[in-house]
Amino acid sequence: MNVSNYVVIVSAQMLPLYLPIKYFKPERITLLASSQMKQNALSLRKTINTMLGYSIANIQIIDLSDHFEYGKLYEEMIDITASVGDSLDSTVVNITGGTKPMSLACFEAFNAANANCIYYENNRVQYLNRSGQIDDLSEMKMSPKEYFNLYGFSYLEKDKGYGLGENGKHFIEELLINKINYQSKLGELYKILSGLREDQLIFSLANHNQYNRLKQIIDLLIQFEVLQVGATSLEFKFPNLKYKKFAFGGWLEQYLYNFLKDRGIAAVMNVEITKEAKNELDVVFIHNNNLYVIECKSQLNDKKQNDDLYKLNAQHTNWGSFAKMIYVSFKEIDQATRMRASDYKIDLIDGNDISRLSEYFNKITK
Repeated sequence: MNVSNYVVIVSAQMLPLYLPIKYFKPERITLLASSQMKQNALSLRKTINTMLGYSIANIQIIDLSDHFEYGKLYEEMIDITASVGDSLDSTVVNITGGTKPMSLACFEAFNAANANCIYYENNRVQYLNRSGQIDDLSEMKMSPKEYFNLYGFSYLEKDKGYGLGENGKHFIEELLINKINYQSKLGELYKILSGLREDQLIFSLANHNQYNRLKQIIDLLIQFEVLQVGATSLEFKFPNLKYKKFAFGGWLEQYLYNFLKDRGIAAVMNVEITKEAKNELDVVFIHNNNLYVIECKSQLNDKKQNDDLYKLNAQHTNWGSFAKMIYVSFKEIDQATRMRASDYKIDLIDGNDISRLSEYFNKITK
């Protein structure tokens, strides 16, 4: 279909508003927004402009005076219909969003004028005034940047990885296969690293007793060239900051990123998003136009896990209902924390489950 106009009611869920634009490629776009949705309309217009290349002049925002009073809304919709002119047969009207009075008034006005009224659900658009006609939009792929831009976030991919190649891969494999041997040692090492300045690469152990406790994890880091021996038997040095970040938990992010990449899933890692505040996301990918955000925690602090879940849930409220959250922990998670994650609708992968990642991702990406 050659679409000259695309009209859409702006709502809190941005994906159903945006994907049909990629599919229909209309010449002009009209965003209908109540005062409550004005900021969303501005974010949508900006994303259409920057990601799809539309001129701002071809993206009109029309303010709706009331989002519940049907009579007033219907009159406004009649005026909007008239402003479209003679191209209503090549106009697509998306009534997925908005309040019920807004959607009904929009449908009644544009249906009477023979425009093509649609409703989006599960990567499909159903034509409400064409019996049985449905278009499949599953080929209209989103990028994480597009998704976050829709919700008003700036987006930056900070890092593609830690640069350890096969050494990093083999280090992670050994750590996961024999995790029981390394968990307590890794926890003590993390306490040491957490006391260093961000740019500090050299650290020393307190004494030979501490060295003997940490010898197994220290030797593993040295074996795979993540760590080097320093000037004394108790001093050690990271080759660069990336290696330090890798040792201090980045290895789990790298593992998830590699795991997804090996299965053809275009994940990104170390993403920074900013709106009112700046947040860093460990691993992000999109499948079936759902956003998946993975929080990776290799550290072993129960209180920190609760704080992480609370923070992740608070962030999720700004990402829309098409965002899914996954929390991956090197440590087993207790029942109380599991219940909290369930309340927040956060999927958990912990301890023993890490070895069953294939089963989990096969289920959610089928």
